[in-house]
Amino acid sequence: MIWEDEASVAFAPFASRSPFEVWVVPRRHAADFARTTDADIASTAEALRQVLGRLACLDGPPHNLVLHAAPLRERVDATYHWHWEVHPRLREIAGLELGTGLPVNPVSPEEAVEELLRHVPSGGSADLP
Repeated sequence: MIWEDEASVAFAPFASRSPFEVWVVPRRHAADFARTTDADIASTAEALRQVLGRLACLDGPPHNLVLHAAPLRERVDATYHWHWEVHPRLREIAGLELGTGLPVNPVSPEEAVEELLRHVPSGGSADLP
């Protein structure tokens, strides 16, 4: 767990596909991002601010920010949950990954969280709320 409040959480997922990958997930279950509440948007925006501020400790790498949400006008399984994913681009993809499509991540989620928790973005708090 990297950051949390009453409405959302930010964490390094188990079996991360990239070093320092972080997910930001609202606590309120919803599949469709377009129907989210203002409170969920504000909370996930703050979580993203906290995460991106901490990622600056890695010398401000470029990153991909991906929103996973239900497809427009599609019925989805009740288990689907919209969320943000942050994938810092810290290395080149090569060999095994290109040939097989299997990601290789040399940084465990536990190590990533430990490193990110040592760094607090400006205006942020070092402790989890």
